[in-house]
Amino acid sequence: MHALDVAGPEVQRSVALCAARRACDAAGLTDVGWVAPALTALAQGHPLPAPFDDDDQMWETLRSAPLVPGPTVLGAMPPERPPYFPPPPAGWTWVPATEPRDDGATRYELDRLPGSRAPMVSAFLLVYPGTPDVRGPISQPYFALPAVLAAAEPDPLKAALDAVWHALHTHGEHYPELLKEIWALCSGRARR
Repeated sequence: MHALDVAGPEVQRSVALCAARRACDAAGLTDVGWVAPALTALAQGHPLPAPFDDDDQMWETLRSAPLVPGPTVLGAMPPERPPYFPPPPAGWTWVPATEPRDDGATRYELDRLPGSRAPMVSAFLLVYPGTPDVRGPISQPYFALPAVLAAAEPDPLKAALDAVWHALHTHGEHYPELLKEIWALCSGRARR
């Protein structure tokens, strides 16, 4: 997000267009007769043609279009990260409490390091087990079309951020491939 912010409007537009194209590629929509003109309009900086100029019509067109289903993907799942612990005061460390909790959380308390004469401190943290939000197989076209709409936003930064968000979800579990391409666009043409 920060790289996109400093990259400037030209790169932001390039990222928005790339995200919309990659979302449509992933969803198998790039060569669909009513989607291709929208991607061309985006590339040329023109307003989106019908049915993209009317949300209801766009969704109705998608619902009634005979599309070949693409590969099944699961929802985008960020990598698991360990819980965050704020830096402890000098002479102290975080340790799990000895008593279990009924709600599944782990309680961490400050414990004085061996040999430390640090003044007494009292603090605790509760770390709840994460429940991943993994969507089952997703309908890629239903995520891809909003990427096209987002890429047409007048504000280039908003267009890029929203188009990338929709493209990430369109790619589902394969989102790291998309992020590599987006990162290359941002880092290769950032304002100096």
